[in-house]
Amino acid sequence: MDFNNLNKIYFIGIGGIGVSALARICKSKGLNVSGSDSKESELTKELQKEGIVVNYNHKSENITSDIDLLVKTSAVKENDETLKAKELNIPVVLRGTFLSFIANQYNLIGISGSHGKTTTTALTTFVFKQFFSDTSFNIGGILKNYNSNSQINAGKYFVTETDESDGSFLELFPKTAILNNLDYEHIEHYGTFENLKKAFVQFANQSEIVIWNKDDEILNEISSEFKKENYSFGIKDADFIIKDIEAIEFNTKFKLQYKTELFSFNIPLQGIHNVYNATASLISAYLNKIDLNKIDFSTFEGTKRRFELVYSHNKINIYDDYAHHPNEIKAFLNTALQKPKRTIIIFQPHRYTRTRDNFNEFVNVLKMPKNLIVLKEYAASEEILPNCGAIDIFNKLNKDDYNMLKFVNSVEEATEYLLNNIRDYDNICCVGAGSVNQIAYKLKDEIDCLKNNLNNFKSENCEIKVLEGINNKTTYKIGGLAKLLVYPLNKEGLIDVLKNSPFPIKAIGNGSNMLVKDGILNYTFISLEKYNSQIKQENEYIFVPAKTLLRDMASFCLETCKDVAQFYLIPGTLGGGLFTNAGAFKHFLGDYIEEIEVIDENFNYKILKKDDLKIEYRKISGIENKIILGAKFKFIQGDFKEENKKLLEEYKAYRLERQPQGFPNCGSVFKNPKDNYSGKLIEELDLKGKKIGGARVSLKHGNFIENFDNASFQNVFDLICSVKEQVFEKYNILLEEEVRIIK
Repeated sequence: MDFNNLNKIYFIGIGGIGVSALARICKSKGLNVSGSDSKESELTKELQKEGIVVNYNHKSENITSDIDLLVKTSAVKENDETLKAKELNIPVVLRGTFLSFIANQYNLIGISGSHGKTTTTALTTFVFKQFFSDTSFNIGGILKNYNSNSQINAGKYFVTETDESDGSFLELFPKTAILNNLDYEHIEHYGTFENLKKAFVQFANQSEIVIWNKDDEILNEISSEFKKENYSFGIKDADFIIKDIEAIEFNTKFKLQYKTELFSFNIPLQGIHNVYNATASLISAYLNKIDLNKIDFSTFEGTKRRFELVYSHNKINIYDDYAHHPNEIKAFLNTALQKPKRTIIIFQPHRYTRTRDNFNEFVNVLKMPKNLIVLKEYAASEEILPNCGAIDIFNKLNKDDYNMLKFVNSVEEATEYLLNNIRDYDNICCVGAGSVNQIAYKLKDEIDCLKNNLNNFKSENCEIKVLEGINNKTTYKIGGLAKLLVYPLNKEGLIDVLKNSPFPIKAIGNGSNMLVKDGILNYTFISLEKYNSQIKQENEYIFVPAKTLLRDMASFCLETCKDVAQFYLIPGTLGGGLFTNAGAFKHFLGDYIEEIEVIDENFNYKILKKDDLKIEYRKISGIENKIILGAKFKFIQGDFKEENKKLLEEYKAYRLERQPQGFPNCGSVFKNPKDNYSGKLIEELDLKGKKIGGARVSLKHGNFIENFDNASFQNVFDLICSVKEQVFEKYNILLEEEVRIIK
């Protein structure tokens, strides 16, 4: 086909990544380009900006007699547009066929395989363009370095991703063919796996040079049928040998040996699968006389939808990846789940036939993450097949194996669920070939909108943070994003926030006695961490600001005050400790209180004397709904250095023996009932070690619930409720939480 004989081309399915690439090529050649798709997308909007007309329907009137050629995706069998084209005698060709008209005119490098084609094509394009800037390319993804999925130039090289799904790759005749791997897939087109293997052999044998992955079992099996010059690569026993793989943060270093030559590389990609992808691209360069020592991957930006970082907020990262086959998902998860903090996977099955053919493999690979959301399947124009949907996969998963497991029917439902469950340090990964990536962008938009609205809140004498993570401010390491986190610097700033906050107020100190819900928190959290106040001695009294850690209060008093050593071991601040009348070893804060400074419900500064307070077990009445600024204590004065030192060592040894160490917790979860002990009741029920998700009743002490494996708020809350139910059922005792629960 000669471009000189074409003027106007129409593309059906122009919003698809493959068809849009060809439309862009034609536009760059000066042709009149238009097309249609069922709905608007970011890609179709970009095409329209480039001057391409896009119809969001498939009406027959879109097709006019002046169109020279109609190109369609194989996903479209027949519609009003194709019927009209036939009526007007307009030639209709498949996308793959049209690609072959263009690509076969060049020194063609064709990348094939079940997985990794897009990344390998992007890497190969990037390498060739370092040495031949006029290289043309066609990729099944947006190459970020060029912000496009295609380019047509005058140079001799054309790098293209091929499509085996509909057999159209057999219309290509590459000078250099790359075979990444081969998996059981596309049986709806080939009928049998044997036929798919034969197609790959044919593709190899109609190429001049073949580069193939010897570590792939199926390629290794069929390689004996390759009749053309071919080169294998792998970890060992291959023509090109990969050596010394080393993962370093977001990069991977490796070496490549060919005969006596040894080359070193550093790619800005993670995972062994990407080492294979890069190796294939490097061999194609080597065989085309490019000096591998001069190749520099440092500026390679990757492609969209390939472990793409879509958005970051504080320490939350949102990724998008196109993995849609079980082996691709496994490769992705092997990298994604290496991240130290919580990783949430949102997976959407793509095509009923793929789900049918790989159903058990999908179920097995989705057991890898601890936090999983399954989105209703993306049909990709296929008819519904019974028992092959996302819900069928979901129903095979065991809830007890996950910290988070949720099925959602729509992008909107998934986004809302995430907004109600995210927290700082989360890695949120949208995985699949369908519409699942829309969640990443919708979540980004929702967070940005919230930030923009919240940034309007101002208050003098305060530091203000919006959508700030609370989980790192609690000893449980659990908690979502506060709409506002405010640090008053003085009394005036505090009162101003209390008067003008658009949300209910929650005070937070060291977060040692709190269990805070995940997700967006509709509160203004106030921290006195930066409040201008210091601990000091006033004659026989000690004044302690609310922000002071009890450990620091005890340290200040250890040499001169009696009965303070026990407070050294309590993890919270004075403010939180007063609300719960914190104590240990039969000594409580309330025993030594003289007065408490507060801001009351009417925003007035007040000093509450001891007689104004009712001091009880684990409670001081009279300070509810008030913000505590500090308190004055009266301890027996004298030289107690040695006595306190001895007591402190005894207390530390006791705690070390009796209480759990190493996992985040809030201390005692339940108050002791009258004439009994919560821990004793829980242990008598043999509940030590009981788990829900990542939460566990301590193996050491029954009244501690640990966050032993990135537990969610819901995990801990459900475990608290379960323990309470079982204690009540057995003893008719209703345990009361000591931990402060914020939903």
